[in-house]
Amino acid sequence: MRKGKRTNREIIGLGVLFVLFVTALLLFERVAQETVPRDTPSTLNAQGPGAKALYLLLQKEGFDAVRMEAPWTTLSAMTGLLIVIEPLRSDREVTADELSVLKTWIESGGSVLFLVTLPERKLEPKDTIAGDLAIVSGSDKPEEVSPDAGGSPYLRGVETLHVASSVRLKPDANSHYRTLFHDSEGALAVEKALGRGHVIVLANAVGAGNSTISQADNALLLYNIAVVTAKAGRRSVAFDEY
Repeated sequence: MRKGKRTNREIIGLGVLFVLFVTALLLFERVAQETVPRDTPSTLNAQGPGAKALYLLLQKEGFDAVRMEAPWTTLSAMTGLLIVIEPLRSDREVTADELSVLKTWIESGGSVLFLVTLPERKLEPKDTIAGDLAIVSGSDKPEEVSPDAGGSPYLRGVETLHVASSVRLKPDANSHYRTLFHDSEGALAVEKALGRGHVIVLANAVGAGNSTISQADNALLLYNIAVVTAKAGRRSVAFDEY
């Protein structure tokens, strides 16, 4: 019982730390905006839609967070998690070689987190991995949702997620995705094993952006994903900035 109480206190303390860290980041890092458009979902962007808060948070928590500015054919066996945030650059062409290498890399123990925003298609880019997940339109009303999948390590300490997503996730019947979060319109976060690695897909507004990561338990979910996937020997978390 004491151990359980101590674990709960640790989770609460971690959540408070996240809120304080991200609040400070949004207040003080805004002046450090890099030369990217303010609506770009980049780790270089300290404005609302950017992902600089997540990048710095993972660094602060001891992960080797890096900006990957090369094709997926250069993925390292030392990288545990690749984070791909939509929309990709308009001139970003994902090649068949990249897709093949990415699939092999995942099956060998790497994991990929896709943050998707564009509806009416299969998982981009170009049916990445297996093309077994459709991205469909949904209303973007803000709400807080509770987790679905009991026992998932991604959900440790996560009680609610703040969402405002204009897309929902629709896995094929035999795709073996497990739903982590959903609302009345469909799934908002799903994951599945692929070989020794994992594929995780979140509706982008689930909370990786600077303006939403500090709400509810959004930061804790993203931290948990990094903890589970970027283990000893694969401690690097790569953000696709190619």
